[in-house]
Amino acid sequence: MSKVSISFYKRSFAAWVIITLVYYAVFSYFSGKKSLADYYHQIGSFNQEINVSQNGSITSGNVDLSKSLSPKKDFDLLTIKIMDEVGEPFSDSTVTVVFPPDIPLNEVSIKPYLIHSYEPETNYAIADNSIIFTTGPIDPSAIYSLKIEIPKGYLQFGFFKTAVSWLINQGGIFWIFIAILLPLAALIVFTSILFRRSQMLKAIQPNTEINYLPSNFPPALIGLLLRQKITNREITATLIDLAQRNIIEIFNKGENFSFIKRINFSVNESAPAPKFLKRFEFLILAKIFSDKTYKSTAGDINYRLGHRLFSDKIAKAYQDLYTHATMNGYFMQNPSEIHGKYRNFGLWFYVIGFIGIILSAITTPDPKFLVIFWIGMMVLGELIIKFSSSIPVLSQKGIEMLKQS
Repeated sequence: MSKVSISFYKRSFAAWVIITLVYYAVFSYFSGKKSLADYYHQIGSFNQEINVSQNGSITSGNVDLSKSLSPKKDFDLLTIKIMDEVGEPFSDSTVTVVFPPDIPLNEVSIKPYLIHSYEPETNYAIADNSIIFTTGPIDPSAIYSLKIEIPKGYLQFGFFKTAVSWLINQGGIFWIFIAILLPLAALIVFTSILFRRSQMLKAIQPNTEINYLPSNFPPALIGLLLRQKITNREITATLIDLAQRNIIEIFNKGENFSFIKRINFSVNESAPAPKFLKRFEFLILAKIFSDKTYKSTAGDINYRLGHRLFSDKIAKAYQDLYTHATMNGYFMQNPSEIHGKYRNFGLWFYVIGFIGIILSAITTPDPKFLVIFWIGMMVLGELIIKFSSSIPVLSQKGIEMLKQS
């Protein structure tokens, strides 16, 4: 049981790491583009060379401008911001963009833009595998940028950039379909959890009137089979059962209580459990009592339970109870594996829903009604995570045992 709990926290932490990285990537992509003039402040002429590589990387000296290139549906778009109100004038400018030699520049769409300048006219010329852009005087408040559309098939991109661009370039019908299909899948998974739970509750109801006493199974085991998990209720029921069996006594005085061992036995974890105790019961008592005392107060128990974030003895008690139920054939499969599988489903639905919100906010027009579906998917993912531990995996033997309890 402890492994399931600890694993859950790791997956939750991993989910928030993924969400944070996605947010940072999107934010940096749209806010991190700077103009070349922000890197190179020159007096007089402005001269720069920009190199376009076959793998889609864009550089100008030591400056990486790869974010300026994005694959579109029909072409690859290169948008470079040369100047953006840099605050100083230039007598003229020459910008040379060097391409791989196999790109046919006569098929490239070239659009330079220069606004808020003394002379907004721009010129360009093609020489071998380069495009040379020239201007006259440039005002300090000028905005100068280049837009170049490159035919498809000449530049190669990495998998991530290609995949993201493919998603962004899809039409509205595609996004509507995805925004409905994925939340619907999450709804089906959540509904199946509730259905399996309701079917199990119906199956354990006796068909006829019971004229005999319930079976004498450990209450913690009954709680595990009924709820598919171990909670404080099962621990409390175990302690009450031990008191009824005259192994311990529980004294309650208002808000204070204490436990007393009525039978003298060692609670050293390394020692074998007495014959009158099951292993998980022994481990619980080993957490409550010390080996040298027969009495334990509320303060002692709070200290022993609270001085560690995770209790090894309680975790071992949980695991022993799960093992006992599995070894006796009460479960069709290991509950931890089934619950972990559905918990992973919920986690992925939650993360995909968050990513869907970001992509919808970027790619879809107003009103962004598709966000509602993604929010619903995140809510369903959270519910699947919450209810995954209650998915029944009882065998017929386990169902019959609950009927008798």
